[in-house]
Amino acid sequence: MGEGLNFSDVFMLIIIVLIAIAVVYILYQKFVGRRSDETKELMEKTKQELTVYVIDKKFERPTPANTSAAVYERIKGLNKRRKIGIIRGKVGPKVYSFMCSKDVYNVIPVRKNVKVMAAGLYIISVVGINLADKKKKSMREKMLSEYINK
Repeated sequence: MGEGLNFSDVFMLIIIVLIAIAVVYILYQKFVGRRSDETKELMEKTKQELTVYVIDKKFERPTPANTSAAVYERIKGLNKRRKIGIIRGKVGPKVYSFMCSKDVYNVIPVRKNVKVMAAGLYIISVVGINLADKKKKSMREKMLSEYINK
């Protein structure tokens, strides 16, 4: 009758599955990379320098309460569950809710005027501040810098 599967058959099956997973992953990365490049191009075209008075900042999930309804509707599914930096700031007479990445969020001071590069309601960077210097240091990094400076 039948012998069943031997070691070489199982090994070949595993190799074929791993190759299929690798191909799907590579195609997905190309798709995401292309989409990311398009987004970066659009942001570069539409960025502008603004002076924002930062009222409040929070690191939380976007909801209709902390972002405008029109912006919330355009956020894709998984991004609605991801925490992002939300900054309430005043530009001229109007108050807006800006979004930003974590490294920009850590640098922006509260209740001060800050010059930022923004594309729409997304803050790309802070003008005049080097983000690498202002990065929050871990306890280990603080202790190492104290030890080295002695």
